[in-house]
Amino acid sequence: TFAVTVGRAAAATITVNTTCDTNSGSQCSLRQAIMDVDSPGSTNGGCAAAAFGANTIVLGPYAYLLAPVGFSPGSLSVAPTVTTLTIQGAGEGETMINASALDNTALEVAAGATVSLDDLTITNGHAPNGTEGAIGTGGTGADGANGGAIDNQGTLTLTDSAVTNSAAGGGGAGGAGGSGA
Repeated sequence: TFAVTVGRAAAATITVNTTCDTNSGSQCSLRQAIMDVDSPGSTNGGCAAAAFGANTIVLGPYAYLLAPVGFSPGSLSVAPTVTTLTIQGAGEGETMINASALDNTALEVAAGATVSLDDLTITNGHAPNGTEGAIGTGGTGADGANGGAIDNQGTLTLTDSAVTNSAAGGGGAGGAGGSGA
């Protein structure tokens, strides 16, 4: 005989201690904290271990500048397996996630994920523009990407938070037609 017990999933609080977009030594960046939540139980750098249940990432009253793609993986991405994540700022006017150097959305929430953003601002997100149509054929341009600051496919709640100065990707221009001979 054996007994099986089911308990409540533990919750974890992960405190971000750097405004840099990458970790170094004992630092815990916002990007690393989100990556750790995507793989509970693991730790990298100075981040606390993420729980298999609810997780809260705590941000201080600072601007968190996301690095361009050449230096980092791009948008902050929350995996579909993340069921309860809160990103807690210090106030809408105090904590800012800034995607100005990224030229992309700041945050992507995958289908199936549940995320809450509390007391913060996400700013300067711009989804990629569509490509131009083929030159010489008069081809149509491609649609721009969805999202602006946030591309949400899951469940997202914003409480006392703002999204500013952000835009979805613009459509690509049509290609110039060729001349008839």
